[in-house]
Amino acid sequence: MLPALALLRNELTEPRNWTLESLPPFIHGASGICQFQAALDPRIGRETALAVFDNTPFVFDVANLQPFELHLRDGVIDTSHGPVFWLLFWLKNPHGPDPFAMWDVTLDPCDFHSLKPWWSLAHQTHWHLFVLGVGDAVLDMFQFENTYGLRDAIQIAHDTSATIPGDHFAAAKAEYTESYTLKQLFTSQ
Repeated sequence: MLPALALLRNELTEPRNWTLESLPPFIHGASGICQFQAALDPRIGRETALAVFDNTPFVFDVANLQPFELHLRDGVIDTSHGPVFWLLFWLKNPHGPDPFAMWDVTLDPCDFHSLKPWWSLAHQTHWHLFVLGVGDAVLDMFQFENTYGLRDAIQIAHDTSATIPGDHFAAAKAEYTESYTLKQLFTSQ
């Protein structure tokens, strides 16, 4: 789980001018999606937000995608070391049937601590997604009404984990990574 990240919003300029104060070290040089805790509106307080991070020029294509439609698929895969709960975030491609971009998150459905921030996100009325580029620059921020069904997905994953014993999540995650591509997850439902 990521530490809480502070976000600053420059009130004197454009409303979308956000600056991240700090990022966890694993993000530097990597690409993917993650959740973090932030106070985006002082009236609401801390909430869970998402960040897509990419240090390649492709991140500009992501930030400029129109329309920007975030989608979510989820599932639980049983491996020889126990269950893996996966979340596949994808952006609709306005020019074809395949996704424009996809990122997955793997979680241990037996570990309540790792599910807690996702449970918080599942109960929010709106989700916020930041697109981060080179040097952790915030290229854009998008807001979506929460219609993703994550609450039900987490409940199903948790219930499934009660019937499928897990003994080593790192090994289960490695088996999942070796066995499935993002395209296979996307077409699995």
